[in-house]
Amino acid sequence: MMYLFLDYASKLGIPATLKYLQAFLKTDAKRLMREHNIKTNEMGVADFNDPSQLEEAFRVMAVVLQQYYEELVRVDDFEPILGNFKVAIKEFMCHKKKDLGTKLIMSAYADITNEEVNDVFDRMSYDIEEITDVYDDDKLADLDFLLNRRQDDEDGSGSMVKICTTSIPCFDGDLGGLFESMIITYTALAGSGKTRLATHYFAYIPAVLYGVDVRIDSLELSVRQIENMLIAVHIVNVWGGKIKIPDSMMNKNALDGEALKYYKAAKQDLFNNPKYGKIFINDKPLVVERFYRESRQFLSFNKGVKMWIVDYAGMALSQPRNKYENRLFSKADIIDKLYTDIRRLSNLSGCTFFVLNQYNQEGAAKAKAGKEIDQGDIQGGQTVQKFSDYNMYATQTPEQKAACILDISADKVRAAKGFSHVYFRTDLSVSKLEQMKTKGALV
Repeated sequence: MMYLFLDYASKLGIPATLKYLQAFLKTDAKRLMREHNIKTNEMGVADFNDPSQLEEAFRVMAVVLQQYYEELVRVDDFEPILGNFKVAIKEFMCHKKKDLGTKLIMSAYADITNEEVNDVFDRMSYDIEEITDVYDDDKLADLDFLLNRRQDDEDGSGSMVKICTTSIPCFDGDLGGLFESMIITYTALAGSGKTRLATHYFAYIPAVLYGVDVRIDSLELSVRQIENMLIAVHIVNVWGGKIKIPDSMMNKNALDGEALKYYKAAKQDLFNNPKYGKIFINDKPLVVERFYRESRQFLSFNKGVKMWIVDYAGMALSQPRNKYENRLFSKADIIDKLYTDIRRLSNLSGCTFFVLNQYNQEGAAKAKAGKEIDQGDIQGGQTVQKFSDYNMYATQTPEQKAACILDISADKVRAAKGFSHVYFRTDLSVSKLEQMKTKGALV
């Protein structure tokens, strides 16, 4: 929480004094405590969705945070500037880790004669990981990263940093393109081309046309399948539409000699041309308990990544690190945890996330009937609405599917007007969606 206060101070360009800490507690602290699910030992288990529990937890947090502040600045000649604060916090964290580690070892020593050795080690492992996470030196590196990024971007305008455009006319015309630290969502029926839209217009276009590094978490398809989608798009573009090789043929190893030459040439160029951005593809399960830490580590080594695709949120899993950690059983809780951490990562790194979602049963029926969609029709819809900056969804009746037509709308937007019922002609064999000029309109 003190780290978040330093971030707050750096954003506003103010000294990290007690006066501004108290201002922080009156403004952003409660929201951040809820978003980051910050707890203290004094709170126990609290449900932040309950307003009364949130208020009580916040009251405790305010007291604890001010106590921490007093411990950090106990030296008489301390100057409350960010540089000194980072030194003080590092010393403070080392002290806390030593103190908690000592207590943990003494407790384990007392328990080891009364409990199974494996149980004691499991609990110690969990407690050590918790302590390491709370008092993690990487948070100071994160703060440096934030400060450096803001110093680089300071031009006095306070404007958002544009990443690129997507070549989707209704999207680019409405929002202006992709900007840093945004969360954009897209919900559509199974088999309607969600992954293909994401890989072509939110991965391939940024990487190849603008040199942006992209990460794709594919929770349903393999690395090879995603690579082949991208290669199929690249073949069409490199040879000006004269050559078209469906990625389904690539997946089946059904390419003849001539097609194989195009495939190898396109693959070599797409993934090795230094003019293009790097495309990182991961097809391992996304476990929400590990996602934030592992993703933060990935971004610290790959700061060029400005686009991150999650395909799709409903496939995320909950796997507690050991038996002492609570498992998230409902899909809604898993999606809420995922989006919470995506927002944290986006704010930290400036990376923009494009997250795909599925409809629930009622939403799928409405989408197939071409009816208007609301947040209750999407898996984790309330969470999606809360954390996202721009929501798109697609409907497709059986007649439209037969005619290869997709109807896309944008319902929740920030700093944009949105659009409604814009029609696309699709060629899913090469992940192409072409906006139709005669139908659809901006709202």
